[in-house]
Amino acid sequence: MSSSSLFNDPTFSDITIHQIYKGETRKYAAHKAILSMRSDYFKRAFTGNFKEATAREIELEGDDPEQFETMLKYIYRTDDKAQVILTAERAHGPKKTAVPSPLTGSDEAAVKTFRDCIRLYRLADYYQVHGLKIIAIDTFRAVMGPDTIYKTINDIQTCEELAISHLLYRSRGRTLC
Repeated sequence: MSSSSLFNDPTFSDITIHQIYKGETRKYAAHKAILSMRSDYFKRAFTGNFKEATAREIELEGDDPEQFETMLKYIYRTDDKAQVILTAERAHGPKKTAVPSPLTGSDEAAVKTFRDCIRLYRLADYYQVHGLKIIAIDTFRAVMGPDTIYKTINDIQTCEELAISHLLYRSRGRTLC
């Protein structure tokens, strides 16, 4: 049995994660050993002087549910070729906005990828899933060239997105400003 087949499988599960976002809850049957192998956050929570070390259930609030599930799926994969995960996230297409976008279809896809990379990087950084941070950076690098970055920069909604995009782009040895 591979660890990927244990994703959200209650067999041998020793922890239930209640992932709460905007009043909605998703439950995941999880395994402390698997979570701890890929996440320093979970390793410290399950081995430190925290209630999570002995708890059978934990509540995690505020993370985007789709990105959180993407992270969990990455944690449960047995190989590090999780580019497919981020690609699958992009397959849903760009989110519709109330204001029509002046961007072309391919530009809208770039904005979606841009945002997915930022959100996934932020989540992987918080939960200290280092391999997933690398995937977010590599995907960002592959998609975001100088022309694309300037087209998407106007769509950034928060200072945090700008800071993270600067960090990701700078990892190529370049700067935005």
